[in-house]
Amino acid sequence: MKLCINCNKEIISKTKHHERKKFCSDYCSGRYYRKTNYNHTVYTIPKNTVGVVQELIVSVDLLKKGFEVFRAGARSCFSSVAHARLADGAIRQ
Repeated sequence: MKLCINCNKEIISKTKHHERKKFCSDYCSGRYYRKTNYNHTVYTIPKNTVGVVQELIVSVDLLKKGFEVFRAGARSCFSSVAHARLADGAIRQ
């Protein structure tokens, strides 16, 4: 007898192929993964502002790692952040 890791109900397996199931239903599977992987951060600011903040976080991380970081001045650019390693100077996105 195998139990669901979300609700502890018995998993009913109709074929031998399903012996490795972890959940009794798709509903339990979804509930478990939402509970364990969901980011509970609720943003009260516009989504485009969240995107800009995330770009800044990436830029700071690259600066800490020794990269030179170049940000776009216009919104219509093909890339919002470009970086170059100090040793070789080649620009990468």
